[in-house]
Amino acid sequence: MNKMRDKSITRNAFLMLIFVLGMSSIMSQVLILREFLFAFGGNELIIGIFLSVWMLATGAGAFTGRFAVADQTEHSGILYGVLTIGCAPVLLLFVIDFLRNIVFLPGTQPGIFQILISTLVILAAYCFVSGLVFSRLAILMKKTRNDNAFDKAYAAESTGSMTGGMLFTYFLAYLLDNFEMSCVVAAITVITVFAYSRKIIHSAMKVLLLTVLISFLVFFFFLNGSQFARHYLFPAQEIIETRDTKYGNLTVTSMADQLNFYQNNMLLFTTDNQMANEEIVHYAMVQHDHPEEVLLISGGIAGITRDILKYESIKRIDYLEIDPDIFQIGKELTDALESDLIFTYSQDARRFIRKTANQFDIVIMNLPEPSTLELNRYYTLEFMTDLKRKLSPDGIITFSLPSVANYLNDPAVRLNSSIYNTLKEVFREVKIYPAGRNIYVASDDSLSYQIGQLIENKNIETDYVNYYYIDERSMVQRAEHILDELSDDEMMNSDFRPAALYGYIQFWLSHFQFTGKGYSIVIIVLFLIIICAFFFIRPVYPGMFTAGFTASSFQVLFLISFQIVAGHIYQSLGAFVAVFMAGLGFGALIRSKIIPQSTMEKYSLLQFIMVIISCLIPALILLSSRLSGFPVFMHLLFFFMILGVSICTGLIFSVSLQLTGPDDKTSIALIYGTDMAGAALGAFITTLYIIPLAGILNAAFFYAFLNLVFAFNSFFRKKSGT
Repeated sequence: MNKMRDKSITRNAFLMLIFVLGMSSIMSQVLILREFLFAFGGNELIIGIFLSVWMLATGAGAFTGRFAVADQTEHSGILYGVLTIGCAPVLLLFVIDFLRNIVFLPGTQPGIFQILISTLVILAAYCFVSGLVFSRLAILMKKTRNDNAFDKAYAAESTGSMTGGMLFTYFLAYLLDNFEMSCVVAAITVITVFAYSRKIIHSAMKVLLLTVLISFLVFFFFLNGSQFARHYLFPAQEIIETRDTKYGNLTVTSMADQLNFYQNNMLLFTTDNQMANEEIVHYAMVQHDHPEEVLLISGGIAGITRDILKYESIKRIDYLEIDPDIFQIGKELTDALESDLIFTYSQDARRFIRKTANQFDIVIMNLPEPSTLELNRYYTLEFMTDLKRKLSPDGIITFSLPSVANYLNDPAVRLNSSIYNTLKEVFREVKIYPAGRNIYVASDDSLSYQIGQLIENKNIETDYVNYYYIDERSMVQRAEHILDELSDDEMMNSDFRPAALYGYIQFWLSHFQFTGKGYSIVIIVLFLIIICAFFFIRPVYPGMFTAGFTASSFQVLFLISFQIVAGHIYQSLGAFVAVFMAGLGFGALIRSKIIPQSTMEKYSLLQFIMVIISCLIPALILLSSRLSGFPVFMHLLFFFMILGVSICTGLIFSVSLQLTGPDDKTSIALIYGTDMAGAALGAFITTLYIIPLAGILNAAFFYAFLNLVFAFNSFFRKKSGT
């Protein structure tokens, strides 16, 4: 008996191990998600796919935990499982970067199902082990203590997740990159497990594990392991600088004496691309009689400022980059900012526009297309309206979208129609100039297609945008063809109905001959079958599934809304996850205080409360957009919304455990697995279907309706309990 006790985890170690498991798994989740966003281009679509796979695999592991057979080796197996959760991310981060351009062609954007399969391959085993280890730890803890052990296990994991998220967001993210932070997570996990392992892990294995850990620490801290790993993402390019900032990963590469600036593996701009610089500048500026004040949003380091300064009337250029690291690196590597007329601002353009007292003759947006929510915010009706207020009466704005050559497929029509209709709502005159990219120019003053003649008249020296290079007749014909193809009925692009983004996503998917209609029908039918089946099983399970679905869906919705309002979710991921997990843990802990005796009536009441919360959230999201100039209050409002949803979900989880049988050792696995299954489906469907079809605000009302249906299901079936 004493020998057996020596081979067991002590009673006091359970909560600490679960705490560390929660902390390491959430920090790893954020780190791996950030690396995914970096490697696969930063589209928020990846967040929904990533979270759905993470939760589905974790739920499968937790559910499998109920079938595990306890024996003398289980305690050591669980400790090795905790070590795996803490240490594996170091390798997973490297695998993401190493395989990205081996599995997919360099420079290409993988399709949606390619990303889904990649996510499954990389995450499935890791998340399965995470769910399995948590489930078994909770069951073993139940054997040693009977005072709400499952609730305390859930609360300990949530508290660990909260601690990890906060530590990541407000401390480590400012000091370390993803690879360095993964080593810190591994070190914390190894130290904790060794402290509580006693004689369970042999000394030889401890020495081996410590040797491996120290090797990783030395490599990634002192030998610049992150740069070594990330050079696989940029073949045939020399990495000059790579760093993680609050806006994403910023990497600068060199190739053939040209500097390339990437954010999350998306090309922002390149130096010495004279044709692109001239097109984005002169199609607009040459049409203004006397441009003096210019606002440049991104790309000045690429040399755009030099072309702007060719106009002798220029008195001031306000140049914005949202990420201050771009200025820091750019000033070291180029001389494009060496003019007393250039004033640089490290600030979000939307916030700058709302606060500045300046008026501008020309606004040049040298941004990538609206391929992410962060970028889409600069192509919306709200932003265009704000810009117009800061324009002089004859002011002009310009930006570009990918060229559509001579044929516009349906996704390209949707993207360009949405942008064109948005501009027409704000400006009297809008023209499209087919060039290397489609140059959009908008103003309340008249605009012309005679660009070459205007350049000649003003005696502006250019290499490409001039009378000899531009075939004005052909340009007019191509522009008219594009305008004829556009649809007046396409929805305008707005903050919370990002029509241009979803048009771009369809445009992106069209490159893979993917329409998604067949898959969409299958997914929707399966979803309806699941909902209908829930009316024939014990109501506590559909209630928990719906709570998980709602919580996960709102987690995605809050991340997307914050990206729209603030424009920098990359660093805030950890804080959002931390607050969400804190709410889950708090809800589970306080259940015994506020609901000492769980009944189906109280269970349905919690579901009705979730309905009310869901109905209030759209108004709060709209309020958050008005608080964008007050970041502290905006963050607090988002945290308040997250806590409302997560505390209610934690209460539902705890009551579900009580209703399924607090003495049933497998109830934690069943309920946790059901929660994760609902969460996985919620993240996936919300990202791909609910938000694109209904919009961000209407999505919340859909969740309210779903909870209302199953609240009535719980209420009217409370007597039978079936």
